[in-house]
Amino acid sequence: LFLSQPFNDKREFFIFLDEVFSFLQKIPNEKKVIRPHPNEPKTNLNIYRSMIKKFKLTNVSISKDEDIIFPLSKAKVIISCNSTSIIEGKLIGKPAIIVDVFKKGYADFFDGVTSVSNSKQLFQAFKSLHFKDTPKLSIGVYNRLAKVISKLA
Repeated sequence: LFLSQPFNDKREFFIFLDEVFSFLQKIPNEKKVIRPHPNEPKTNLNIYRSMIKKFKLTNVSISKDEDIIFPLSKAKVIISCNSTSIIEGKLIGKPAIIVDVFKKGYADFFDGVTSVSNSKQLFQAFKSLHFKDTPKLSIGVYNRLAKVISKLA
């Protein structure tokens, strides 16, 4: 699961996307989900679609209208820059990797989360993960988790 960010610095945004999509290209057999940030303009969907075409990605979908807990619960790994969804994913046992292309220290906000600055490092970090099966969330657990998370906001 790739969680995007609405960067103020457009240069950082496009370098970030380029590195992440370059990584996604290296894992053609993995299912990939791109999740735009809720504050991103709807026009950014065209940017993601063009990146999918540019990198000739397969096995990819865009998640935009479902509650974030649903794609988090199904994710093998969470890739982002600086997202509260990293914390939510960690609460349900998901590994995360931060992509910090300008080395601004985004990982300082998250304990135990690997930080990388480019697609090569991201691929190495992904390969080094030891994935474990996390239990599927039942509706009751999902509802309780959503309530707890909403109180944190």
